Amino acid sequence: MKVIKRDGEVENFEISKIKVSIMKASDDIDEPLNKGDISSIGDIVEEFIKKNYRDSIKSSEIHDIVVNILEKNAFKNIAKAYDRTYDKAIR
Repeated sequence: MKVIKRDGEVENFEISKIKVSIMKASDDIDEPLNKGDISSIGDIVEEFIKKNYRDSIKSSEIHDIVVNILEKNAFKNIAKAYDRTYDKAIR
């Protein structure tokens, strides 16, 4: 699976990058997640992506999927923090 980044660069999909971003977002708002929660969320994200995308996915689509999964799993504050971090990176 390949990820198409905002600048057009293509790289391999790595769930570890998503897990680190989720951890940073939770730490930023002083609601740290334990490793089990981060692993579970990462597994859900990875399963969804592998099930619904074949060869490639845009980084913006990954972002939307992560936010949606965080919200559905009662991590709304972390979803907002994750979203803010993404918005800052775009600017």
